[in-house]
This record gives sequence, structure tokens and C-alpha cells, in this order.
Amino acid sequence: MKAKFYSGKYCGPCIEMKETIKADPALKKAIQVVDCDSKKGSAEADAAGIRVTPTFVRPDGKRLEGMPSAARLKKFLGVS
Repeated sequence: MKAKFYSGKYCGPCIEMKETIKADPALKKAIQVVDCDSKKGSAEADAAGIRVTPTFVRPDGKRLEGMPSAARLKKFLGVS
């Protein structure tokens, strides 16, 4: 099961994180990108309790908000 990355479509930090994910094969394989607008009430974001983007959610429910480095994100996700 992949971690989810809740990303605002027009969010600058989210766009940068998408590029970081795209550039790293391990992250690309481990993360499912979910484009949403948490401020306008995306159904998926609401269901997951997302209030800020970017937010990463592991399958076990643990969250990481903001713009982590690729190394920190890999550590959070347990991938190498």
C-alpha cells in the first residue's frame, strides 16, 4: 500500500514536492499523489482530515506536513 501525498493543484510548495517525488524512483514508487484543494473542501481531503497541503500520510496514518527533504521523506516512509 502506498503513502498518499495530498497536494494542492496551485500550491507552490506542492508543485516543488511533486518534482522531488518525480525525480526519485524510490519516492515515485512509494507515493500516490492526490490532487485536492483542502481550502475549498475536497471530499477526499475532508475524509482524510487534511487541512493543509502539502501533507504526506503513511498507510499506518502517521502524517508529515510541509516540505521535507527527499532524505527526510524517505526516512518517514521507510524507503531507500
